[in-house]
Amino acid sequence: METAVNISIKNIHIVVNFQKIPADTESNVRSLYVRIVVATMKPKRFFIAVFTIFTVFISEVSVSKSIDTTIIPMLEKSAKTFYVEAKLGGFGKSEFMVDTGSGYTVINEQTLEGLKQSGKATYVKDLLGLLADGSEKRVPVYRLSSFALSDSCEIYDIEVAIFPGSTRHILGLNTLRKMGAFEFSFVPPQLIFKQCGEA
Repeated sequence: METAVNISIKNIHIVVNFQKIPADTESNVRSLYVRIVVATMKPKRFFIAVFTIFTVFISEVSVSKSIDTTIIPMLEKSAKTFYVEAKLGGFGKSEFMVDTGSGYTVINEQTLEGLKQSGKATYVKDLLGLLADGSEKRVPVYRLSSFALSDSCEIYDIEVAIFPGSTRHILGLNTLRKMGAFEFSFVPPQLIFKQCGEA
């Protein structure tokens, strides 16, 4: 919205424009733009000078940083391991170790059986993995109906690798990427997602 103030002094006409620019959805910044136009009318000559005086940026700071930001608290169990709680479709909450070095999110066979019984897990393929001793091992990959870190941070049709027995669950890079841009904070320990699930 723009507001104009007109001032006339003899042969000089001054127009002052005030324009408030709506907040940008990404940067959450509002702008106030002020422009002064000075027009001088004289015989046989017409002169217009336009001066841009200033632009003021007002940053609107809030605890949540933006409307679409989702903060997921992490539990620090040691100096190098952080855990979050996630809800797998039809199976309830489970604890996942956050590991950005793991290409796949991992669940164990016990959790998989519960998901299969409720029809929330579908076999996709096998991955061929190379173990530390040089041997190869086939790891099954299943597609889960949903994976949620909170009510506002949920994704669908996510692939997970299956490890034997009661191996700990791992939140890997394929799931984090699908959840969108995120920040990993050590103090306090938390994951900060922007527009989770819209990547």
